[in-house]
Amino acid sequence: MEKKTYNWNRKLLNYLWVMVGVSFVVPIINYPFTDLELMEFIVFRIAIPLSIQLLVMLSLEYLNRKRNSNNDYITILGSMAMVLAMNLAHVTVVHVMLPLFILPIFIGIFTIEAKKILFSFVISFFSFVVLNILHPIFDFDTVESITFLFVLCSAAYLSLEITKRYKHLNQELLKSVSNEKELLYKNIHMEKMSKMDLPTNLYNHKTFHEHLERLWESFNQNSFEFHLAVLDLDNFKKINDVFGHAVGDVVIRETAEIINAFVDTNDYASRYGGEEFAILFTEKSLHSCLATLELIRKSLEAFKFDDMGSNNVTVSIGIAGANHYRTKEEFFKSADDCLYMAKACGKNQIVTDLDKKTCKEGKNGNPKSY
Repeated sequence: MEKKTYNWNRKLLNYLWVMVGVSFVVPIINYPFTDLELMEFIVFRIAIPLSIQLLVMLSLEYLNRKRNSNNDYITILGSMAMVLAMNLAHVTVVHVMLPLFILPIFIGIFTIEAKKILFSFVISFFSFVVLNILHPIFDFDTVESITFLFVLCSAAYLSLEITKRYKHLNQELLKSVSNEKELLYKNIHMEKMSKMDLPTNLYNHKTFHEHLERLWESFNQNSFEFHLAVLDLDNFKKINDVFGHAVGDVVIRETAEIINAFVDTNDYASRYGGEEFAILFTEKSLHSCLATLELIRKSLEAFKFDDMGSNNVTVSIGIAGANHYRTKEEFFKSADDCLYMAKACGKNQIVTDLDKKTCKEGKNGNPKSY
């Protein structure tokens, strides 16, 4: 906020510097039409007013660089000093210079604060009154003075209304932006809910097939390392029957957490359905895929579930590489066949499409599992 205020004060000071330039140039242009001697003209119309204005501007520049909380008030006072200097320098056209008394009020608008607009109105009001009383050149009669003071009041009123209007529009804009953000967040949340399996925080069945379709298209255009693993918890129905569905839900969630712990950003893990999971591996060799799957298998087997006593949970896994298949359907079926082969060969093991024809005992010596 402080930086924005400084930027606005900087722009206002730039405008006041332009006023200094105009105040210097205009008298020179008008000199041929005056009756003053050259030296008198230089001293009273150029040197003295310009010195006052430069002193005011240099003071404003110095104070503005300090960036204190009163910079707005200082800028308003400085603009009033500039107005007085210009009126005193151009007394022969005082009626033309009179509207400059409204300048501090207009500068007050940039602060967007009613108290500062009122402050600028007060100093403009009293500066005009005092100057009209003390300076003999300002010979406005009562009607002219009252009329101009009414103009100042009108300018202050309009400035306050402009500020109110700005604040109202700003509030409406903020409200609109807030509503758009809320809608965006809701849409993001809804999109996530439509793509995720909420109990496991893995992608769901539908999203898995959408991603598989995209990867398969990319794979056909530009071949890369691409493997699909299908995982299925062993004897899950028995877990539900013996320990209850609540324990079964805990097993599902813990399995998902273990999977998430070992897959990386290039992998795409999903809950394919029930107790079945699927992982799409990209930019990873078969050896690396098997290493990751083995970590998942061993971690799940070693995990102790509080409500299952000494019984452990195991998983069977089938994995296939995309390079060996012509269609996405063949690719998926091969991984699924490998899973069934792992089940048939004793469960709690990994079978690849390279060795699915070879049946072997479970890798951990047929441990007791559910």
